[in-house]
Amino acid sequence: MSARAFLTQQVLNMAEVRAWQSSRSRQDASRLLVDNAHELVALRVVSAYLEALRVKASRDSLLEQAKLANQLYQLTRNRVNQGAAAELDANRAMQQANSLLQQRQEAEHSYVEAKLNLANILQARITSDFDVADEAAYGSGTPPERDSSIQTALASRRLSFRASQLESGRVTSPISQGDQAANDSAERE
Repeated sequence: MSARAFLTQQVLNMAEVRAWQSSRSRQDASRLLVDNAHELVALRVVSAYLEALRVKASRDSLLEQAKLANQLYQLTRNRVNQGAAAELDANRAMQQANSLLQQRQEAEHSYVEAKLNLANILQARITSDFDVADEAAYGSGTPPERDSSIQTALASRRLSFRASQLESGRVTSPISQGDQAANDSAERE
């Protein structure tokens, strides 16, 4: 009688390798879908916010135009009372003021709608009484200084150039001789 034992082991199973690659691809796809969803949410919020700012600016513009139209109507009415203008001119001025008043009221309604849409997207429990404001969105309104803007732009470009060189492995030290020469020439300008 002979007792023999056989042991078999698969060194490389292609089906398991492909299954592992497939699961890895599914994980990557899921991660990308989550990132895409985050970006879509951010896009909707920013879009709603910018729409609210646009409608607010339109409303404010129409408010100022309506005030001006009312002042022009009062001026024309005074001229009619003094006999210097016809009643038709006063009626035209009143029509213009009423038209702008109606447009302003429509803009006010649109602004409230845009604010509530933004609040809904943010899932905030607020009413239409809040105000959308962004005074700092476009800076202080003064033009930037020329020299400081140029220096900032050059410094940013040098840093990104160095980072790309370090990443590619072309430069081993943080500051190479070529970068130092670029720094020196930028400082002289």
